[in-house]
Amino acid sequence: MYLIDKRGGYLDRSDEAARSTSSRKHDVESEIRARVVSPTGAQLYTFNRCSARAVEFSVGDKLVVITTDPFIEQPSTIQVKRIARDPSDQSGNSVLTIKGPHGRINRAVWGPLNKTIISAGEDAVIRIWDSETGQLLKESDKEGGQKAVTSLAKSIDWSHFLTGSLDKSAKVVMGGRKGFFEEIGGVKKAFGPINAIGFQSLMAEASYFTRD
Repeated sequence: MYLIDKRGGYLDRSDEAARSTSSRKHDVESEIRARVVSPTGAQLYTFNRCSARAVEFSVGDKLVVITTDPFIEQPSTIQVKRIARDPSDQSGNSVLTIKGPHGRINRAVWGPLNKTIISAGEDAVIRIWDSETGQLLKESDKEGGQKAVTSLAKSIDWSHFLTGSLDKSAKVVMGGRKGFFEEIGGVKKAFGPINAIGFQSLMAEASYFTRD
């Protein structure tokens, strides 16, 4: 999984040992790691012991949000790391760590002005967090989704979200700026679980991809 850095780098999620995290003999050094990689493929930095599920750069590229999977007795987390312009100055320390709900956090994106982080995952709940304190500001109705949210995209003005789920539904949710959630449309039953979604510019249309 790659995330384009506007300065010319990528953040990479390696698939090494992706299925071995359930083993107590799991080698920590072979976890799925978040890496900063240049366009030429040169590895600039590796966030050790950071099993990345989702990644996104903030506006301005100075921060990155990374979600990690639960492992043995460790819960899933949302971590914010500062990205140094000089790789030699890069630190693996997190400036914020939010211990998430039970299960995987499949997607996390930045809110307006990088002041919030929006997450969604296996419990089918959308949450808005304060990106400085980690405080939970708002969460959607727990009955609003029947199965795991697999993907989440935001409109260009942050006013709406588009979610895709294992229950074959895609929903357009209003609430990016004002901190409330209201479903205003969507696809109730696609041909299969929805794996990826995205808004077109100005939110005129939305696209989704399923696994038939």
